[in-house]
Amino acid sequence: MSGRAREIGEIVETVRAGVSLVVTGGPGVGKTALIRRAVRELGGVTVVAVPGTSLPPEPAGPLLLVVERAHLLDPASAQWVHDLVASGEATLLAEARTGAEPPGPVSALLVEGLATRWDLSPLPAEHAVRILAAALRGPVDGATAQRLWRAAAGNMRLLRELVETGLASGRLSLQDDRWTLSGDLPLGDRVRELVRDEIGHLDDGEREALDLLAVAGEVDVDALERLTSPAALHRLERRGLVRAHRLGTRLQVRFARPIHRAALREGLGPIVVRDLLRRLGRPAGHPVNGGSRASGDFSRREQEVAQLASWGMTNREIAEWLGLSPRTVGNHLCRVYTKLGVADRSRLGSIGSPG
Repeated sequence: MSGRAREIGEIVETVRAGVSLVVTGGPGVGKTALIRRAVRELGGVTVVAVPGTSLPPEPAGPLLLVVERAHLLDPASAQWVHDLVASGEATLLAEARTGAEPPGPVSALLVEGLATRWDLSPLPAEHAVRILAAALRGPVDGATAQRLWRAAAGNMRLLRELVETGLASGRLSLQDDRWTLSGDLPLGDRVRELVRDEIGHLDDGEREALDLLAVAGEVDVDALERLTSPAALHRLERRGLVRAHRLGTRLQVRFARPIHRAALREGLGPIVVRDLLRRLGRPAGHPVNGGSRASGDFSRREQEVAQLASWGMTNREIAEWLGLSPRTVGNHLCRVYTKLGVADRSRLGSIGSPG
């Protein structure tokens, strides 16, 4: 609960005043830990966990209904909570994921003014170095801290897994007495699982659009709408999964979070990647263009390798595609990184898309 003392104090003070709260926030921002800590600090109340606990016959203090993941509450329990709070018999302290509305009876408490929604924002970026240094028990390279923090986007569970996977893979290591992340972000099974949880359920159209973006990096909006559907893109944008930006006169769309793209891309096999690239009309060997350096600064082979890497292909897949060894692909990429002044393929999207 580092950095959350103010929020804990506000929740404790509000609930003590008899005001019911529904704490909302994104996945992994610390909602559950926050309300558990607040409950421990309240004292003098009879805590009833919902679902799973019946009312005591003789409460030792004011009733406090505690609901974790209120958006998953079953209808009968939700109605029970509503009735107790509406009658004044209990105060509610619940947490729910942003964008996933609690069942009707609990939402009705908010509409009726019987409970207050309390939005929990991710911790600000300035906490990154301190939190990571405490977890790693040593100083952390500033660029590494910012990179991990941006990837996690406030999801503390994801941040913890990125650190643990980085340590296990050796990509996060002590260099000059500072913890430094080298190469691509570490994506273990647990990281991918948390990313899938963040993304949530996808229908066929949404999944198709994200798969195309996973291999392409970014795509012209009109082209992606023709390949999928405008409705699917609208839903993905509303959910904050994709973001559009202007590139000259064109409107391009890409993942809002690069780690989402990386995690989904790793789940696509080489045959699927080949077919997706063919649908996009992107043959191998299209030169890099539009970047911070002129394409003349790169050899033709470096252009080919960099473009395929920017589309999310692994070194082995690029090697198979171009008839090279993985070591040769890695050498070409190292030279591209040096010329562009970037550290890994996640930054190659700035080179541009073929046009």
